[in-house]
Amino acid sequence: RERPMTYLEEINLSENKLTGSIPSSSYINLPELSVLDLSNNLLTGGVPSNFGEEIYLLDLWWLDLSANQLTGKIPSNLGGDTSPLWYLDLSNNLLSGSIPKTLYSIKDLWHLDVSANSLTGGLPEIDNSYEFPMIEYLAVNNNSIGGDFPTTFGQLSSTIAHLDLGYNHFSGSIPESFSSFAGSTGVTLNLGGNLALTCPVTDYSDYAAKTD
Repeated sequence: RERPMTYLEEINLSENKLTGSIPSSSYINLPELSVLDLSNNLLTGGVPSNFGEEIYLLDLWWLDLSANQLTGKIPSNLGGDTSPLWYLDLSNNLLSGSIPKTLYSIKDLWHLDVSANSLTGGLPEIDNSYEFPMIEYLAVNNNSIGGDFPTTFGQLSSTIAHLDLGYNHFSGSIPESFSSFAGSTGVTLNLGGNLALTCPVTDYSDYAAKTD
């Protein structure tokens, strides 16, 4: 007799040759699911938007869909202050559009990687009073994100250990607020490969030991 999967907590199907799209239904039958790892496959289609709906996956704190062939936009309802996510990796896909501002307000999010996609638009400023309160790892490198560096990202120096904004289309100058990373031990700050930057740093003493 088929046994119910009501109490299943983790699904790891990474590093296979799975094809097709990620199912957008049936998760209501997995109320205890906390970890979903489908990375390093051949999956196509979009990121299911109902991952972020309140009736689905209320305990999902780890979602890794990296290294597939996913297309479309990042669903905005993945974010918000009711999202349970701690770890979100959508890197190395074919995702387009801009980064949803709702991802900033996931209250327990400490790892966000959307690198190596085809993301465009600008990178929004943050409100440090409630956005990215726990973030330690943030990678948006190797996309086509443009505009100025968000000056408020300098406020992340109190929590961040890895910030990678490299190889995008950022322009303008490096904000003075980024010098706050110099006072943080063990921080990786990568701004390289943004060829439209102007006003180069004239005093590297605040950056050299802390950046790539």
